[in-house]
Amino acid sequence: MIPSTHYHAGGVAMMRDAVYILEPEDLVLTVNRRLARLVREQQDHAQRDRGALLWPTPQVMPLSAWLEQCWEQFLDSQESSPSPVRSKLPTLLTPWQERLLWEQIITTSAQGSLLLRQAEAAELARQAWQRLQEWQVTLHATDLYDHEDAEAFYAWSEKFASICNKQGWLDQASLPRFLQSKLSQLILPKRIFLAGFTAYGQPLPPLLQQFFLALQQEGVSVADWPSLHKSAEVQAVSCATPEEELLTAARWARERVIEQPTSRIAVVVPQLERSLSQVVEIFSRIFYPGIKPSQLDARSKLFNLSLGASLSSTPMIRDALLLLSLGRGFLTIEQVTGLLHSPFWRGGEREWAERSLLDERLRRQRFLQVRVSRLRREAQHGERESPACPQLAAVLGDFLQRVQREGADTAGRTELRKPSQWMERFASWLRQLGWPGEQALSSAEYQNRLAWQELLVLFATLDKTAGLLSLNDALEQLARMANDTPFQPESEQAPVQILGILEALGGEFTHLWITGLTVDGWPPPMEANPLLPIAWQRRHGLPFSDVRREWEVAERRFQQLLQSAEQVLCSYAEQEEEQLMAPSPFWQRLPQQQREAATAVASGETDYAQLIFQSARWQWLQEEEPLPLAESALEVSSGVLKAQAHCPFQAYARYRLGARGRSEPGLGLDARQRGEVVHAALHQLWSVLPNPQQRLQSLHAATEIYIAQAVEQVLQQAAEQWPEPLHPFFRALESSRLCRLLAACVVLEQERQEPFAVVGQEVERTLRLGPLLVRLRLDRLDRLQNGSLVILDYKTGVSRVEDWLGERPQDPQLPLYVLAQNENGSEEIAAVAFCQVRAGACQFSGLAVADGLLPNVLHFQKKYQEMDSWAALLAEWQRVLSSLAERYYRGEAAVDPLPGVCQYCDLTPLCRRLEQGGAGSHEEEEA
Repeated sequence: MIPSTHYHAGGVAMMRDAVYILEPEDLVLTVNRRLARLVREQQDHAQRDRGALLWPTPQVMPLSAWLEQCWEQFLDSQESSPSPVRSKLPTLLTPWQERLLWEQIITTSAQGSLLLRQAEAAELARQAWQRLQEWQVTLHATDLYDHEDAEAFYAWSEKFASICNKQGWLDQASLPRFLQSKLSQLILPKRIFLAGFTAYGQPLPPLLQQFFLALQQEGVSVADWPSLHKSAEVQAVSCATPEEELLTAARWARERVIEQPTSRIAVVVPQLERSLSQVVEIFSRIFYPGIKPSQLDARSKLFNLSLGASLSSTPMIRDALLLLSLGRGFLTIEQVTGLLHSPFWRGGEREWAERSLLDERLRRQRFLQVRVSRLRREAQHGERESPACPQLAAVLGDFLQRVQREGADTAGRTELRKPSQWMERFASWLRQLGWPGEQALSSAEYQNRLAWQELLVLFATLDKTAGLLSLNDALEQLARMANDTPFQPESEQAPVQILGILEALGGEFTHLWITGLTVDGWPPPMEANPLLPIAWQRRHGLPFSDVRREWEVAERRFQQLLQSAEQVLCSYAEQEEEQLMAPSPFWQRLPQQQREAATAVASGETDYAQLIFQSARWQWLQEEEPLPLAESALEVSSGVLKAQAHCPFQAYARYRLGARGRSEPGLGLDARQRGEVVHAALHQLWSVLPNPQQRLQSLHAATEIYIAQAVEQVLQQAAEQWPEPLHPFFRALESSRLCRLLAACVVLEQERQEPFAVVGQEVERTLRLGPLLVRLRLDRLDRLQNGSLVILDYKTGVSRVEDWLGERPQDPQLPLYVLAQNENGSEEIAAVAFCQVRAGACQFSGLAVADGLLPNVLHFQKKYQEMDSWAALLAEWQRVLSSLAERYYRGEAAVDPLPGVCQYCDLTPLCRRLEQGGAGSHEEEEA
């Protein structure tokens, strides 16, 4: 490290209680962008405090940015040189160019071809190479120690160096060494301050040490940026769980902001990337109760995270990548859903309702992939409940014509282009599709657009190392770059900063909370590069390779954090999941008298809903009568009464408001469609099957033929109705399944002791229940020898006789059938049952006036002893179902579900019951 005796004269080294004011010829180099921003803010505050109205913009930037600036300056100095001299200048590779070169080397090597995650191996190789350059060590063949990974890296690095030398390329890690010999040709600052490097605890790599010594020899003063060491009040806090630890830290930070809005508060979370979602959820709950952070303007946020989201996760860029995927000619259904709900392209705002309905229409058809041409046709032609989307159809039609023109010269071959050429095409595609939309952009969205433009420029620079790419490869590479590019919109400095360990080092705060001080969390685990032999790394003093040295580094970092604020709290969680956690030795060294429980440093979480409820003044109002059912809607299906029994709100929303949940596409037929084809196949079979009650030990060949014919006919009709889920492969599977189920049904029917005849299928009946007329369709009617009837309903799901009784029967379908048949005919009903048609469980389930009428169906009094006669049972069903009909007619719509109903209801986003503190889920657990 540069010795402290090289500090700039003028008292900089002694500045411990004030901020040094930078001169125009001064330069501050920081370890990261966050610290650069902090130093600039400190300079601005110091200038305002001294009464200045105008001052020069301080030169503060990360070291990497200044090195690139020096490189550009060197290139400018060579403009007047002869062409032969300029042609011999190296070309500086960008990090992504390097990464692609490493990937190509690895994928074409014998060792790399066996790897599953070659991109990750390429990044590890790049980091290992950078470490070799920074620490100026060379890996020789004799250093490999039969280390397979090191042997592979040795071969890759040899090829990397050979390609760079041959092409005249300069990698990023070698840039300081190259610039060191060119310093005399550069315009250098008078003084350079290094901010945050000593706070990191690690010594400067030898390469940078030599670079800064060379700067000193050129007359540049190099010194450490003076930090304002503070005498902190330190408290040790123990919490029960990691969640309680974060909750307590968030409450504490909020209380500090309320007490002193100008405070600079930081919460340090080791390995922040692993717990990012939990941290955001907890701090949002405390700082913005009842409000989603996405609903807030970035300028009004009270806390900020050092770890930005990936660029590809932001809505505008996510949708840009989806729009470019249109060039492939097809999209997955999830991509279609994303585009149809996106406001970031032409018509996205004006046609949002029509496009949402189109999305539901496609999902109901169970498309998993949709060709863009099919999407355009569907947008052109609307339906009764899903109107057309003319603007969508027009923009897709124009885009398809353009893509067809652009691919006309390829004659069916895969089109290969340079990244820069793809970049131009991608930009023109997005312009034609109307990205980023017609609405005015917010500040964050405007910055999002600028970041995308910078990404496209960076993508275009890959010509050197990427070569020619197909459309799929180009889109994949662009998506990878967007995913690996962090994005965080610039905003006003929030009073609370949530930081990782390295981001917090070098900062200055009024209050600081350090979390995660468990024995496993601090010191953080070592992360030595796995491609270099660990013993070799220790011998050459490489970072992250020696436990003793990393302990010392962690200790220096911890002490640096303790001196960076006026109040410091250090906490650990006593238990994580089922594992008891021990505190870090650093936490144990804190004074005993300053240890506190979590409840002592922050108040409990405020329940704002309860506060509002307690402060409310009661006002009694006369409840309005529910809206009765219109005369034109008095004819209903059996599903209405089932829904009314399950949950009155579900019946009202589904059958009176027409609400329905979003369809979920999948492979093959869904449960409803499978049930329909089973019903249709059984109907067809019993229409042609002669003498169904032959008591045979096995099926006749003729019966198997009847089954096969029935299945083929039904699937042919189903394929015309649902072409997408009944692809030939799935159709063959469905045919095999149906044949097995129908054969099992025939065997079940042969077990019946009472002779019968099938006298009706899909029998339509009506039933008057109070003001409602219920329309029903009985699957099957059988007549026994004594003339009595058996009502059968095919069921592919689970059914229970117990669900037929009670004030709110779970499944009133068969009781409705019995009452309807009783009202429309004079024959006695001897039995009513489900015929369960399921793989491995083909059986009858129901009630009868006597035992033995159907296999597994008992006398009704064995199930319901309180019923003294069959007529009494029918009377009870009549009373209960009439009551349900009356309540539906009156418009009773209370959100009052039976236990377990919410689990299978697709309308929970409408009633929002599950948002009420998990009430619905609690009921289901009990059920």
